[in-house]
Amino acid sequence: MENRIVLPDVYADCSKEDQLISDLDPFNADNFFGENLPTLNRIGDVGAIYTSFKPYFYNKQIHGMSRLEAAAATRDAGMVASSLVRHGAPIQEFPDLEEFLVTLSIMTDEVPADTVISYGPRNPYNGRMRTFTGESGEQLFISCVIEGMRSLPTAVAALDAAQEFSPTDSEFSCLVDLAASNFSAMIVSITQVSKCITPEYFTHKLRPYFEPKIIGGKTYLAPGGAQMPVILIDLALWGGRDNNPQYIRYWNENVSYLPLSLRVRTQKIVRSEPLIDKVAKELENVKSFGVSQRENVELALGSIDKLIVMLQKFRYPHLRIAEENMAIRQKGAVGSGGYDTEVLKLLIASSESARKKVQKLQQDLKEN
Repeated sequence: MENRIVLPDVYADCSKEDQLISDLDPFNADNFFGENLPTLNRIGDVGAIYTSFKPYFYNKQIHGMSRLEAAAATRDAGMVASSLVRHGAPIQEFPDLEEFLVTLSIMTDEVPADTVISYGPRNPYNGRMRTFTGESGEQLFISCVIEGMRSLPTAVAALDAAQEFSPTDSEFSCLVDLAASNFSAMIVSITQVSKCITPEYFTHKLRPYFEPKIIGGKTYLAPGGAQMPVILIDLALWGGRDNNPQYIRYWNENVSYLPLSLRVRTQKIVRSEPLIDKVAKELENVKSFGVSQRENVELALGSIDKLIVMLQKFRYPHLRIAEENMAIRQKGAVGSGGYDTEVLKLLIASSESARKKVQKLQQDLKEN
């Protein structure tokens, strides 16, 4: 039988680009990020952070950079900008650096700031790792982010491809299962973070480096879990048609932090029928199903249910970590992505609602 499953190239290409970017050192600044920046951050010397980094970027022939070099430059300059902000110095105090970031943004068609992707998958995964503190705790945290996100593009690609099939096709459930198997690393990652990164360490050591920044007159959020393409899994499964303004703002805002190729693909995912709705629509014709069609729809519902459970196994620990961190912060504090725990509860509620819908469809299939 001919294999009809073909994953969209854009996701594999995006992963390859992240790897290529992680290998780049456009400023020849490995030593600066390995030694100088963590040391200067420990003493909080704003002037020295800027003057030490300025020679790396000031005379750089930016217009000779490739798009990938510009993305690596954004990763590095963005971490310096976050360090300055952490010590109370707005980017506007350093117009050369601000202009540099804005120019890079034009070249990459991405935000002019560090993101969870630059802090994670685009961060060198070896002795060249960029950190704010130089501490093993932060290195472990970054490693967890990288490992968790490594297979996310494939998970999204599988659901993107599944939107092209009917749930009565065997390929549909195979693709949802592929998404689930590739999402499992996110559960391992969040479990590792929960075990090894205490609320005190994250809140007092790392969180101060994840504050919003005003660059070119616009506020940009710091790296945060909300920027991960997990949100594309939600969109593919149950769509972006939730009328809750907070949910709509959440996914609209965070999609903007994705690389251009994924932002473009998001529009395709949103325009396509959500997978759960596709199954519900097919079940309107359940009485005309043949044996294989019924079996395939049954498998499709089981696969979707399993994937939703996996999403919950990621989000419940994420919520618990967030709540533990908020418990030792000032009242009204928000996470690095700019949200409080209510948005995590909303995402969990959306997944619970989706699962109930799937379970009802499973019952309807049995009864017909």
